[in-house]
Amino acid sequence: MTTTNISDKGDEVVHISDGDSGDDDMQDGENQSNNNDNLITQPQDNTYNSCTINEIRTNRDFYTALHFFCIFKSALNLSPFSIDKLESSFQTGGDFLIDINISLLKRVSHRKPINHDTWEKALFLLLQLRAKDYSRPNPMKDRRYNTIPFSEKAYIMRTLCEWQLESSNQTKAQLDFLKDATIDQLRPTPSGYDKHDNCYWYFELEEVPRLCKEHKPSLSPSGQFHEGSWETIASTLEELEEFAEKLADSKDKQDKAFYTSLSNFIAPLAEQKRVKETNKKRMNRQQVDL
Repeated sequence: MTTTNISDKGDEVVHISDGDSGDDDMQDGENQSNNNDNLITQPQDNTYNSCTINEIRTNRDFYTALHFFCIFKSALNLSPFSIDKLESSFQTGGDFLIDINISLLKRVSHRKPINHDTWEKALFLLLQLRAKDYSRPNPMKDRRYNTIPFSEKAYIMRTLCEWQLESSNQTKAQLDFLKDATIDQLRPTPSGYDKHDNCYWYFELEEVPRLCKEHKPSLSPSGQFHEGSWETIASTLEELEEFAEKLADSKDKQDKAFYTSLSNFIAPLAEQKRVKETNKKRMNRQQVDL
């Protein structure tokens, strides 16, 4: 059993004892954790480990978590946020990134309360208690959350999202039209394929789009399998329209089907932009008349 406390000076103290604990006795394990005597003080360094926008836009785990937010954003009790804001939070850290982690933790951790003072402790302990489910070494075992690399932060967020779908009905119950959906139905599905069998994924939050390309997996000359890498193809409506135009004249069946799918995403975005511009012009005319 492992727990961690954060002292008034900012030092993080970890309590460690032998033995594993499953989900069923997670609550009892957390309640007993303060009785451990073996203490390890974690590093005091809490400098935020930043990342580049390219690291974010080529990361599969980031987009898996983003898909969750596209469906369940209203269930998280957070103010509306765009993809740009989520990307920025991973680059710079701060309260918004913490707020998202707190909202996710509250649905999968038994610790109470979870707030800006306790969330890091709750996250560390949850990763320890569900080590078998996490499938990676706990990156916070000897580091503070701010100091771990972006790839680990993205994997943590993806995992918290998936745990909610697997172990809690609270999130699905908050959206009536999805309450009967299976976990597989709620996982991301491709938006289309091109003639080279590359896979494309579309995401949208607060009228901000992302179109991502997952390159076709490949085999090395030695026969080793390599997953396809990810890249962001479009991050604005204009880039989305430009990419769609390249598909419009294709004679390939997959390209044509993908163009149709993409057009269904573009049309409402273009209409929203048109309405905004019309309203802006109207307001400008009214100000001139005054």
